[in-house]
Amino acid sequence: MFKQSRRDQLILLFDILIIVGAFFAVSFLVRYYSSELQRQTQQEVIRLHSQIASQNAVLIKEKLQSDQKLLASMANYISNESDELFDSSNMDNLRTQLNTSTFNMLAISKPEGTTISTSGIAYDFSKDSFFQTVLKGTSIVSDPMKFHDSQNDDVLISVPIFRNSEVIGVLSGRYKLEKLQALLTLDTFEGKGYGYIAKKNGKVIIHSNHLDADPDFNDISKDFNDSTFLNGTSLNQVLEGIQKGKQGEIIYTWKNMDRDMNYVPIGINDWYLLSVIPAQVINNHSNAILQQTITIGGFIILIILLLLFFLWRFWHRSQAAYNKANKELNQLYSSIKCGIYRCTTDQDHIVQVANEGFYRYIGYTADEFAKLKHNKLSSIMDPDDFKRIWLKEKANDNDTISDEYRIRTKDGEIRWLLFTALRTQDSRKLPVLDCTFTDITPLKTVQEKLVMTQRRYDLIMNQVKEIIFEWNCHDQSLYVSEYFLATFGYEPPKGSFPQCMIDAGCILEADQSIFLNLFKKLDQASPYAKADIRFRCSDDTYLWCRVNVTYLFDEASESPCIIGMISDINDQKQETEKIAELAKHDPLTNLYNRRATRNQIEEYLKKDKGRGALFMLDVDDFKGINDQYGHDQGDAILLQTAQHITRLFRSSDVIGRFGGDEFIIFLKDIGVDYLIDQKANEIIRAFKELIRIPKTNHEVSCSIGISRYPEDAVTYSELFKKADRALYYGKSHGKNKYVIYNESDHKNTYINR
Repeated sequence: MFKQSRRDQLILLFDILIIVGAFFAVSFLVRYYSSELQRQTQQEVIRLHSQIASQNAVLIKEKLQSDQKLLASMANYISNESDELFDSSNMDNLRTQLNTSTFNMLAISKPEGTTISTSGIAYDFSKDSFFQTVLKGTSIVSDPMKFHDSQNDDVLISVPIFRNSEVIGVLSGRYKLEKLQALLTLDTFEGKGYGYIAKKNGKVIIHSNHLDADPDFNDISKDFNDSTFLNGTSLNQVLEGIQKGKQGEIIYTWKNMDRDMNYVPIGINDWYLLSVIPAQVINNHSNAILQQTITIGGFIILIILLLLFFLWRFWHRSQAAYNKANKELNQLYSSIKCGIYRCTTDQDHIVQVANEGFYRYIGYTADEFAKLKHNKLSSIMDPDDFKRIWLKEKANDNDTISDEYRIRTKDGEIRWLLFTALRTQDSRKLPVLDCTFTDITPLKTVQEKLVMTQRRYDLIMNQVKEIIFEWNCHDQSLYVSEYFLATFGYEPPKGSFPQCMIDAGCILEADQSIFLNLFKKLDQASPYAKADIRFRCSDDTYLWCRVNVTYLFDEASESPCIIGMISDINDQKQETEKIAELAKHDPLTNLYNRRATRNQIEEYLKKDKGRGALFMLDVDDFKGINDQYGHDQGDAILLQTAQHITRLFRSSDVIGRFGGDEFIIFLKDIGVDYLIDQKANEIIRAFKELIRIPKTNHEVSCSIGISRYPEDAVTYSELFKKADRALYYGKSHGKNKYVIYNESDHKNTYINR
């Protein structure tokens, strides 16, 4: 009995030892796991802070450079547009540009420092060092400075105005400091991130407008003297790194608060971005995970103390906690507005993991991107951009790579992305890229508009022999190039365009409706139109011109304008009319050909101006003449016939060669009937007395068939048929005579010569 009891005691003791050992082992494992998870979470948040700080520095640089380019474009326009910098048109244009820009004041300065601004306030920059630098041809962004019209500091961006490679002035844009301060506030990290902009000498020049930003923080070297650095970094190391233009990160205690700061060179002047988040933000994330892990671990230990059988549940629950921690970390990534992804460095750039922002930008879900594109980043990138960036990755030894590239989203839209990539290794020690990107499509759109504006003014300068005009449909302003005066001999009219051109008599009356309709039909769907218009010259002659117009619409300002070009095509029109006129005439006789003759007669019949008569003339035995004397003699007879009948009729009458030896004459505006007989007899007599085959006594005669308008017919076809019938009658009854068609007697009246 004792032995059994002793044995039970030993078993119990052994079980207790196992339980205690398991307890300490599990406690140690839980503590180690919790600490390691807390450390990894802190490192991940710190690394994320570093990436966001780098991205924010790039955004600040891009913003300032974009505004510098905008000022440079304005300066180029001022240089080309006017000889006088302080010209009122320059100031009006700057005020217009001010409404669509981020500046709150624009100013033009002459080299001696005299300055006129869009606000009407005069300045003198002659003693400012930045002004002297710009006069040497260098654009500059000033440090915050005070202006006598404001109590707050502002930033000034200045660019030189060149003409013939010489600086003739300076164009400056004034920034309110609040616009830069707003860029220093981070939306991530529970909205508690903020920043400063400092110079390399440690002076803080711009503070974030965030509530937690300390306005007393003015000098790194002085204000950090009483700070404690927690990551083994000293103040001298930080200042030395900033002096050398390096990027770094420090964890420090200042004013009884631990903080994490990333210092990143912006690339503008000697500015540095100091991005700060309270260490409490990092600790909040890690403590939440730590608390959950300890709770789960304690619960598992309690179960182990009660029943060793349930030991496996510790692993299960700790694994669940790990997954939950990863999920929360992914949620943290997903809350960031920019896209984040990790990809391989091979020729396909396989995306291994990405946040929701990545898939939101490309338009695919994670499953769709894997199934349709096989997670290949190269499949959605522009081929030229991908090749450029891939070669840059191969040639660049730096750990960080920044560039721009285009992607095609699921719905086919092209978007511009600005990305930053960090070289690192995955869990298998294979090289990968950890990348973040932001959408810069709106910025690119603005740049394209600036390029379009530049091209528009380049067009004006290059097409100096054409008349260029620009009509702003919003404010009704009109610009017309100086070539208008050189072409037409007078200044362009003032007033409401295009009606002012009509009111001033600049357009031929027949073309006025065409000119007005040219502008009425322009819109975004049909942005191009052209028309040929006759413009009045100063000597009251008219010049044919081709007017080409283009409709441009600025969605940002909702202010459409029309760009037009007036080209002299007078010589071209005259040549075209000459060719058209030649196409109407018979090449032998120079009379109207068959088509032109019919068109002329039908035009008269449509107008129904008065009575008329159609003569159909045929040279008798013309085939015999050709056979006996040759075609040259036959052509001579036709030419004589054309010349004599032309002299017998008025210039208003229509005379044409129908074909072969047949001629058609249409006598217009017949007052009395005997005029028909008179003209017919004159033709018969001319053949008898005047028309001969050269060097022979061979007489030539003709037969004529005549129909009358409107007695016999009212259309050309009917008049022709009845004149032809009368001609046939005369041919078959002896020739050398004329016959007038008579419908009422159901027969042709024969009239002798």
